Amino acid sequence: MAFVVDDDTTFEIEKAECVNRMSGVKTVEFISLTGGSTVRVVEAKTSAPNPKGAELEKFPVYIKSIIEKFQNSIALMNVAAIKRREDIYDLLPLAMQTFHWEKAEYKLYLVIKNQRIEWLSPVSDALKKEMKPFLKCWRIPDSDLKVINEDIARRLQLID
Repeated sequence: MAFVVDDDTTFEIEKAECVNRMSGVKTVEFISLTGGSTVRVVEAKTSAPNPKGAELEKFPVYIKSIIEKFQNSIALMNVAAIKRREDIYDLLPLAMQTFHWEKAEYKLYLVIKNQRIEWLSPVSDALKKEMKPFLKCWRIPDSDLKVINEDIARRLQLID
């Protein structure tokens, strides 16, 4: 998948060397400002295990890894914004350095390539359930956590 990103408003956190040197810290693909106070936090996967099939035991591990990426990325973005991690702050585009992070309205997207529509809701339901405390702490409505496939991502102009 080729994501549509604007270098002036996007931080490709997963590619940041200083972040990659942090042992055990997993992150999303990128974080992007999209106008107003909206902040998109985007993770991409090629597939997801079937929670009702032979891959049942893999599903909780998969969900946990996605949650970890969302949580770490939002935390790192905010510690960078307050310059507690200047190494990350220095990599941010100017728009992110001057953004009013206290007003951020986070929209979390998990894009699963080639995933059928009917296979999205079990992943979405599990993420929303397991992330409920985190979402409450950050005042992110669970409706702003979206699990989508490539077709929906294209309609939302996340990918070409």
